[in-house]
Amino acid sequence: MEGRLLLLETPGNTRMSLAYDEAIYRSFQYGDKPILRFYRHDRSVIIGYFQVAEEEVDLDYMKKNGIMLARRYTGGGAVYHDLGDLNFSVVRSSDDMDITSMFRTMNEAVVNSLRILGLDARPGELNDVSIPVNKKTDIMAGEKKIMGAAGAMRKGAKLWHAAMLVHTDLDMLSAVLKVPDEKFRDKIAKSTRERVANVTDFVDVSIDEVRNALIRGFSETLHIDFREDTITEKEESLARELFDKKYSTEEWNMGLLRKEVV
Repeated sequence: MEGRLLLLETPGNTRMSLAYDEAIYRSFQYGDKPILRFYRHDRSVIIGYFQVAEEEVDLDYMKKNGIMLARRYTGGGAVYHDLGDLNFSVVRSSDDMDITSMFRTMNEAVVNSLRILGLDARPGELNDVSIPVNKKTDIMAGEKKIMGAAGAMRKGAKLWHAAMLVHTDLDMLSAVLKVPDEKFRDKIAKSTRERVANVTDFVDVSIDEVRNALIRGFSETLHIDFREDTITEKEESLARELFDKKYSTEEWNMGLLRKEVV
């Protein structure tokens, strides 16, 4: 089977990037070619659909450090992004509404991709991937999370998108967290920092090398020949409309807008 590979990113505008993600998914029709998209975001925090911004992140810290806030249309938790992490999404036809099997299949593709790079990766929770840490060579024993994911589904189509830490600023990632009491900030930030890791903590690779491994891993796991393509006029038009009416608005990003506007 042939698929579409989209290398479409707007690093300086996270909100526009999210509009593209939703537009590509909403434009997809059952039987269309599967889509694999790669993109990055400059410094920003993306919160899940059901989250309240003030409860999840330190908005004052974000403002002082020029970090953009954006809300995605899928669930899950708050995620810090910069140009050191790699985002990717898959849209494909579906005959069922089993989201669990979708996450398992996508995690399998990611694990296979990381093994191409020489990493002993394994699925963590349903929506993340971790790397085992050797007690003898690392201060923190156990597993460290390097990727998280979220998804959506509707009749005929499923969307899965993820963010992988390649060489992200993990100190900044920890600092943007909202804490219940200021006196616990350092402790919580340290705990968060100890639970996550970059791919480059384990192997010396570039963003491009990780992307190429993921393309190969997804192609082999899903049995799809992804070929580079461009966004369609329909997808572009819907993305612009979604950005103007939803993703660019404070009502959406701060959580006051909960109905579809497009």
